[in-house]
Amino acid sequence: MEQYLLLWWELSIGPSNSVGLNIFFAIVFAFFLSLQLHFLRLWRTWSYSSSMIAGLALEVGGYGTRATLHYYPLSRNLFLATNLCLTIAPIFFLAAIYLVLARMIVRYEIHDSFISPRGIFLIFTSSDTVSTVLQSVGVGIAILAPTWTTQNLGLHLLLAGVCLQVVSLLIFIYFMFGLFKNMGGPVTAWRADRDVSVYARQSYGSCCSLYFSATVLILIRSAYRIALYARGFDGDVATDQRLFGTFETAAMFVALLKMTASPPGWFMGREGWKLDGWDEKRWEVIETYGSQSSTLGRGGEESDTFRNGQLPPPCEA
Repeated sequence: MEQYLLLWWELSIGPSNSVGLNIFFAIVFAFFLSLQLHFLRLWRTWSYSSSMIAGLALEVGGYGTRATLHYYPLSRNLFLATNLCLTIAPIFFLAAIYLVLARMIVRYEIHDSFISPRGIFLIFTSSDTVSTVLQSVGVGIAILAPTWTTQNLGLHLLLAGVCLQVVSLLIFIYFMFGLFKNMGGPVTAWRADRDVSVYARQSYGSCCSLYFSATVLILIRSAYRIALYARGFDGDVATDQRLFGTFETAAMFVALLKMTASPPGWFMGREGWKLDGWDEKRWEVIETYGSQSSTLGRGGEESDTFRNGQLPPPCEA
């Protein structure tokens, strides 16, 4: 029985797996990782860069072990490592996108957001964490399953996790689209104390479109995973390497290329990234209706520095 169960991942990857392509993409993602280290040194965007570096390291590990599987197609450990790396990696890229969006809200359109910047990060990251745990546990059960019944349990957990991720991404994309659409509105809708030059607006508009399209590509990758898990690891979706190359590898490559081409430090700067944080000990932004918003200080009274057109000091955290 154990030998028969091993066949489905030999079919899903095995000798048909292209060693050259996997090594190529492992090198490409390693190059992206080195760029993120460079961006971290330049702009000290610790939270964003840490998420990107962790995700890219998992991508490198995933494609490296996937290349090795060509020579050891029956290795449980390699197959488990490949799937865990490629399953967990997207949560770090999405966390980086949440961080960028949260700081954009603080910088411009906070009064149009019905979720606070901190809330955006916590809500969607929590959802992605639950999704990733379900998928990781499901992968482990499906690969190490001694019986078909246990393997089906793992596949069901995988499906539940990736479906949750798709629903969360659809909600986030809808929310993201509304905010980015508002950011392209009249100058009066922007924070009065910020630079609203044509160049600044064009830079932000370009970055918004890149991050939005990257999120859509990650959604496409997750939708592909639903089809893969629904048909099983030995199904026609899992055994078609062209589908994997298109909807997994190419989708993630283009998404990461877009994110690498628009690091937040480039359009926010080192101080701007820290300044646009959401440390509620320093100040709290509340939603108001219409085109006005107020910023409250620690004691609940309107901050004099903000009322006079000056920004609060950067957060130390």
